[in-house]
Amino acid sequence: MHSQIESLKVNIINYNYMRKRQMKKIILLFVFVSSLGFAQGTDENEMGDGVLKHKRFYLSLAVGPTFGKIKLYDTGPYPWNEDAEFSGAGIQYDLKTGYTISEEHSLILSFDIVARTIPAPTITMAGKTAQTGTDFNINDYFLGMGITKYFMPVNIFISASVGSAGFSIDYKGTGRTSLGLALQFKAGKEWWIGDEWGLGLAAGVGYSTADDATTNDITPKLSTTRFFVTLSITYN
Repeated sequence: MHSQIESLKVNIINYNYMRKRQMKKIILLFVFVSSLGFAQGTDENEMGDGVLKHKRFYLSLAVGPTFGKIKLYDTGPYPWNEDAEFSGAGIQYDLKTGYTISEEHSLILSFDIVARTIPAPTITMAGKTAQTGTDFNINDYFLGMGITKYFMPVNIFISASVGSAGFSIDYKGTGRTSLGLALQFKAGKEWWIGDEWGLGLAAGVGYSTADDATTNDITPKLSTTRFFVTLSITYN
């Protein structure tokens, strides 16, 4: 009996010793894995100093008020052709989707879709002004490529876009112009609301021009210079 007790004590001592060694190994392994995971998380989501960075896939949606007249020029050969202007506050939608081509320089290349609509604009023609109704809208839009540069760690950005522009009028049907040229420049700042999401505020200017279809030797041309302010949400 005594020998059995002594043997049991030895077994308990040996068990406790082995358990301590196993626990020590588990703790060391946990620390090692955690350190690897932390290092990997730093590489993926942060710069070396712990500042979040822009990386991989990029998606940004912006919306806001815009101002600027749309001008219609009748470029035909007859002197009685009159130009017209469409004015009023509008709303702009700006969608960018692309990829971070340089994480080191926070440089993003994107495909851009931008659209602006002016509901019930005021029309000025031959010195006279008329207010349209709610069933009349004039729109301009463009599809193109853009490049965005972020200045880190303050997360201020500038962007430039170029593409094909078009205009349309919604009134008892929709009429569209041919495609022309569009340019847009924008600058702003974003604030991180997570490791990959940001909210932004920006202001910019855009220019678009396009020809309408030629009718009776008249080729109307539309153009606009618009100014806008947008709020955005960005995934990157």
